[in-house]
Amino acid sequence: MTSLTERQSSAITIALVGNPNTGKSTFFSALCGVPARIGNYPGVTVEKKLGTYRDAEGQVTVVDLPGTYSLTARTLDEKVSVDVLQGKVPEVPSIDLVVAIVDATNIERNLYLFTQLRQVDIPVLLVLNMWDRAKATIRLNVAELEQRLAVPIVTVSASRGEGIQEAKAAIRRAHQRAATELPTIFPKEFEEETSQLQNWLEGQGQRLPRFLVQRLLLDVGGVHSSELSQDPKLSELDLRLVRAGQKLQEYGQRVPAIETKVRYGWIRTQLEGIYQRLEQGKDTLSDRIDRWLTHRI
Repeated sequence: MTSLTERQSSAITIALVGNPNTGKSTFFSALCGVPARIGNYPGVTVEKKLGTYRDAEGQVTVVDLPGTYSLTARTLDEKVSVDVLQGKVPEVPSIDLVVAIVDATNIERNLYLFTQLRQVDIPVLLVLNMWDRAKATIRLNVAELEQRLAVPIVTVSASRGEGIQEAKAAIRRAHQRAATELPTIFPKEFEEETSQLQNWLEGQGQRLPRFLVQRLLLDVGGVHSSELSQDPKLSELDLRLVRAGQKLQEYGQRVPAIETKVRYGWIRTQLEGIYQRLEQGKDTLSDRIDRWLTHRI
């Protein structure tokens, strides 16, 4: 990640991240137009999609990451987004700003991924897409939500081209801000297990961001732990993760279920008193599929 001084240069790279069906690709096209550079990330079948646009301050490179419900990485394909955000993919420039795309009509569910992105130590801009539809079904105090989440927010309707210029201006403003980490939302016992694992890893010569250490605990059988375990110095990692999981279960914090419980609890607290759904229609097929995927544990 670049420093605050480096972020003041005119050429920047941003990553678009969001759930499937949030209009993320439509927003990408509205920003960059066509054509985009499309290929695959090395070693996986995940599509790599990059575009650019210019504003008064210079060029903006846009990386459209695959739609995902979370930053859980149980396969190599799922790990791509985390690697890009961590600057570990040589063909992709270092990310200066994460643009989290949210379907404003389903804001509570979509903010789950946002809470994870806040922990990656990169500035975040929250884009509430499909705002034209949301205005008819919800009431939301956007200014108050911006204060509570401590990140800039912009509303757009990408399919109509509405709010795109405002989004481009917000991207520049958000890029100038230092990253603000999500407040500690996990229970004390989970944070203690995270610290113990992080200290042990550092003692073996592995300095990992706290976010990735937490993912080791939460992503049972995930790709990150499998790759690290190949290091002879970390041969005890799998056993340590099992023991940590057992200890947390004794505290009533079974992994990975604790993550869903904690994150949605925090989201509901942030929305309390400033968010109201005006009508409750029948669930669409997309709603039912999304709910099943986000609560699959």
